Amino acid sequence: MNREDKIKFVADIKERIKNKSSLLVVHYQGLTVGQMSELRGEMYKSGIKLEVVKNRLMKIAIEGSEFESLKERFSGPIAIVYSEDPILAAKVLSKFAKTNDKLKILAGMVDKEVVDLSRIEYLATIPSLDELRAKIIGLISAPASKIARVLSAYSTKNN
Repeated sequence: MNREDKIKFVADIKERIKNKSSLLVVHYQGLTVGQMSELRGEMYKSGIKLEVVKNRLMKIAIEGSEFESLKERFSGPIAIVYSEDPILAAKVLSKFAKTNDKLKILAGMVDKEVVDLSRIEYLATIPSLDELRAKIIGLISAPASKIARVLSAYSTKNN
């Protein structure tokens, strides 16, 4: 990678992570190409991005940003995971890490707070935003459908 490419890469990374609520750092050494493709596919379906990055360039890219406190985590073969929904990202990563012991979740930042592996695993147990929305819709629509069934049963019984 020449100097111009590196400058462009740093600018691109800065732009991509600028408005994200979470950035997770994972160690992927030992994963096969097939396993990485499977992980990327799962992430893609959920709207989560996973990128393998050069440590030195990533340190430059996060300099002066809210993610700067993750600088010391960038050593070895590292990939970053960024998303608007930190819970969904934690779920997908944790699920994959349980079946592939080579993937190591190192740390991350969620809503400007540094989180470690235990906190990321805790986030994976919380329902995602879409799951919460579905539950709320179910709770709101349940009483109306019950009333409709009762009225329907009552009208058929009286006929």
